Amino acid sequence: RCLSDWSSDVCSSDLGPGDTVWLHGGRYIGRFDSRLQGTEANPIVVRQWPGERATLAGNVARGVGAVLNVFGAWTIYRDFGVTNISSNRGRGSDFRPMGIEVQAPHTKFINLIVYDTGIGFGVWDKAVAAELYGNIIYNSGSENTPSDKRHGHAIYAQNKDGTKYIRENIRSEEHTSELQSLRHL
Repeated sequence: RCLSDWSSDVCSSDLGPGDTVWLHGGRYIGRFDSRLQGTEANPIVVRQWPGERATLAGNVARGVGAVLNVFGAWTIYRDFGVTNISSNRGRGSDFRPMGIEVQAPHTKFINLIVYDTGIGFGVWDKAVAAELYGNIIYNSGSENTPSDKRHGHAIYAQNKDGTKYIRENIRSEEHTSELQSLRHL
């Protein structure tokens, strides 16, 4: 199915396993929560229309969550951009929002460009068997409180069960370390 506009309400009610969400070229401003639910045999795919450039763009200097918050399993996100267009990176009480927050198992993020966000990818312990492949992540982070002066990893991953696959991603210009991974017992 081809959607000319991003709407998670439309997507979640109209899409099923095996469907593809095509993002037409343009900048989609807002916070996007995806609860798309595919299956192992028939994942849902979210990607940009061939030959066009689609970008999800947050416009918040400080806050929780991300530009794209992923809560549904068996979904593949590929070939589009995620950014935060707020120019404010100065000190504040909260962090700059992430580019992509992954809270769902069995999701894939392939050939995305994530830039000008807080953490590029936050891949939490619920994201069992998540895969990040071929992504370009740059200019992550912001200044924060005087005691936590800089924050912004390209990829921040937690793991409790299973395996996460983080391969062949390009990361540069982060405010802190490029990759941080924690195992929770």
